Amino acid sequence: MFNETVRPLEDPVHLFATVRQPCEYRPNVTAVVLFGLRVEGAGEPPVYLEIRFIDYHSLQVEGDHLMLSLQDAVASAHVDYGILPSDWRVMSQNDIDRIDG
Repeated sequence: MFNETVRPLEDPVHLFATVRQPCEYRPNVTAVVLFGLRVEGAGEPPVYLEIRFIDYHSLQVEGDHLMLSLQDAVASAHVDYGILPSDWRVMSQNDIDRIDG
């Protein structure tokens, strides 16, 4: 489970959640990954790539969007897909490698 108290200057995290409610303008999305990325420069907080999946297991991607903070990404996923903070799970290294590989 994801803990909302992650401080913005910490290392990036990689989170997965299943969609609770279909989005009106992206109805085929079934899962969302928030993939944390380091930013060059001392003291810069990570940014997050929101990756929207039609089928996560086959890595069929609907699209992506760059979010400037984890808090913004979590809030956006809640509005668009009904994903609650408690729905997020930290991704395993194997899952990270599948996406980042």
